Amino acid sequence: MEDAQVVNLIVRRCISGDAAAWQEIVQRYHRRIYNICYRFAGSADDAQDLTQEVFIKMYRTLSSYDVERGGFMTWITTITRNLLVDHFRKSKQDRITDSLDATPSE
Repeated sequence: MEDAQVVNLIVRRCISGDAAAWQEIVQRYHRRIYNICYRFAGSADDAQDLTQEVFIKMYRTLSSYDVERGGFMTWITTITRNLLVDHFRKSKQDRITDSLDATPSE
């Protein structure tokens, strides 16, 4: 069985409620997702938090994965990228808000 077929089988098992299949997904992809998050965040703690957020998002949306639209790693990378962009926007907005709060009032 090819790797893509194996992954699709694992995904189907996970969607049907197989906890062991979810553990297999986490074990297979944790390092890759963590590395992407680490390159973005620059800190191990932030990368671990972001990685956990990616897995939560994956778990919640796993049933939307469509093998016809692309590979599983492509789907995961898209989720990761979107989450990182959202995180960057939010942290940038927080910094702007913090700097406005620090500006003395007239």
